[in-house]
Amino acid sequence: MRRTSADRLETTAMATTSDVRDILELDTSQTNDFVTKESLMNDGKKKKLKKPDPAVKRPEGMHRELWGLLHSDSRYQTELQPAITSKLWDAYHSESYYLLLQVSYGAITLIAATTGKNDEGSAFCTVCNSEFSIKYGGLNDITKHVGGQKHKNLSKQKASMPSLNSFFKTDKKSNDKETDVIAAEVAMVDLVVELNLPLSTLDKINKVVKKVFKDSDIAKNFQCARSKGTAIVKEISAKATLSLGERISRQPFTVSTDGSNDAGCHKLYPLVIKSVNPDTLEVSSEILSIPICEGSSTGENIFNLIEAEFKAHKIPWENCLALGADNAPVMVGRDKGVYGHMSRKNSPIFMAGCVCHLIHIAAEKGAACLPLDVSQLLIDAYYYLDKSSKRQSFFKEMQLLHDVKQGKILKHVSTRWLSIKKCLPRLIENWEPLYTFFKSEESASTSATAKEKTGRLKRLFASRTNQLICKFLVDALQPFDAINTELQSDASKIHVLQQRLEKLIKQLMVKFVQPAVFQRDGIFANLEKENLRQSSDIIIGKAAAEFIAQEKSKMKESRLSEFFDAARDFYVTSITYLRAKLPLKNDVYSHAAVINPANQLTCQFQSVEFFIKRFPVLLPPNASLHDLQLEFATYQCTDIASCIEERMDKTWASISRLTEGQEPIFKLLPQVMLHLLTIPHSSAHCERIFSLVRKNHTEFRSRLENSTMEALLIAKSRPGSAGDRDYSKEELSELKSAYHRSLKN
Repeated sequence: MRRTSADRLETTAMATTSDVRDILELDTSQTNDFVTKESLMNDGKKKKLKKPDPAVKRPEGMHRELWGLLHSDSRYQTELQPAITSKLWDAYHSESYYLLLQVSYGAITLIAATTGKNDEGSAFCTVCNSEFSIKYGGLNDITKHVGGQKHKNLSKQKASMPSLNSFFKTDKKSNDKETDVIAAEVAMVDLVVELNLPLSTLDKINKVVKKVFKDSDIAKNFQCARSKGTAIVKEISAKATLSLGERISRQPFTVSTDGSNDAGCHKLYPLVIKSVNPDTLEVSSEILSIPICEGSSTGENIFNLIEAEFKAHKIPWENCLALGADNAPVMVGRDKGVYGHMSRKNSPIFMAGCVCHLIHIAAEKGAACLPLDVSQLLIDAYYYLDKSSKRQSFFKEMQLLHDVKQGKILKHVSTRWLSIKKCLPRLIENWEPLYTFFKSEESASTSATAKEKTGRLKRLFASRTNQLICKFLVDALQPFDAINTELQSDASKIHVLQQRLEKLIKQLMVKFVQPAVFQRDGIFANLEKENLRQSSDIIIGKAAAEFIAQEKSKMKESRLSEFFDAARDFYVTSITYLRAKLPLKNDVYSHAAVINPANQLTCQFQSVEFFIKRFPVLLPPNASLHDLQLEFATYQCTDIASCIEERMDKTWASISRLTEGQEPIFKLLPQVMLHLLTIPHSSAHCERIFSLVRKNHTEFRSRLENSTMEALLIAKSRPGSAGDRDYSKEELSELKSAYHRSLKN
């Protein structure tokens, strides 16, 4: 069939102006959509022409059909034309290998390809994930593809699917919400750790929080069970250890340790660091780590544990001022003990023994001179009643019979002998009910063993001398208990330690030493018999003296004489041990009195100089001893009454903030004094750690790993409490990802 002229005209009309002009090599700047007679003949009439964009021209070598498709359609020009520059095309066209130029428009990617003489064109749809040809139909091929049923269905599915960016929200409100959620999770973990609760508690908390706080967005997004909680605890402890290690590598500190086998067959040796917090200027005790001694606990092995931790954190030995420990030879030995090994690394290091242990032993040795074993009496009475509800019920009847307030007999712990001071008053209150109780138990006993046991206890409670001894011991132990309680404080007491120890000895000596002898020789007076008071003059306490006055007619003189001799022996034995073991003449404790503002006017700079010479690390590198002396002289002439607080570290922190104009008055002296306050006066802070071990490693948590135990104790030893600690956004972000990192590891 032959084509008519009309058909040919219609076909001609389909050609664009740019195609014809390009073929005829005419000016291509005109942008009429179709070829007309006027456009070819150029009749000269003035027409408004759209100014061409001189910056956008068809790159040489690009197929004109593809260029027409990209360039003439207004929908493409804004987004596509800047991507197709002559320079870019030339750069690609100059290459000898096959190349592709991709230009994205919506879901379609147009591809222009050149392989020398052959030009091809195709498009790729990102919705359908398929490629199709646009070689002949051009834009029409694209329109057909986009209008197809397959493309429409996939477009709907894609629109309903959340964008990947929705999982990584960056708007401020979303970030704040996520921060609040992780802050709540961390606070809850802090609370569980602080209360020594099992980490499995978080499994229940996770559900209860959502149910109780239904209207809270934070509660709805709260997701912290035991696995995530464990990861958070370990991350917190790791950061706390790293921070503490970096701090003490730059400033003075002291280390204390002691062995605990509460976590299994191996011994744990928590390294408790006492240092000055540079932010708050408070002296605090924190755990650096809890290494395990798997071999025998010799001084060398324990020292190796400490040295390994120091090397891991690059802590110089010169920064360590003192070792705090109990008075066991393995710790304090100058040759093979831990102190001996440490002194060979750092000769000025000070051995700070535990005076609380010494006071405890002195009281126990004194009580051993009494004719009654009070400790054993308390233990026997407690355990006879403890496991039998029938006996406890009958004992309550005896209390009612004697008109005594009902209450249990308190448990005495033999390893903490001074707990006897808390238990004895209750025993004395129930003396008569206990006698009646054991008398009835003896008569009701059927076996010989039970009859012998209850009979022995009956005879002990029948003795007035035994009752007198218990009343005496309550008064005699008062000074021991008072100083022991004070020195178990977490606040530093090194500045008053020697004063308190001398006061203890004086309180005991005045009760049995002749006044003239004590005035002449003081606390080191000779305790020969001629220097002691007569039996009738020995101070035995108000309760014991009143008991003698009431019951003297019922007591034998020989028993009273035996009692007074035993009371004198109690004092002599206790004082002899205390004077031999306590650091009453130690230079460090003597000069430490300079820290106390109460001695502001009486202390000399020589005491400060003593510490600087012994511990050169106390003086900052750019400071001189002369500068420190000048500050000390200024300190003695400054009114510091407004700075005095209960804790000595807070007092010196306040002194450091005193200013004259805009400049601080004291820059060096407070630093020196605060670092001296890190020297321990007892091992009570280590004992508190062992108590935490027992509270966490229970029979219900027998599978608790040592690494988790260490993380729990380190996290708990940090300053502050649950709910009061503030975490930065960066810290919360790292804690949030701790669980994912733990899964990778």
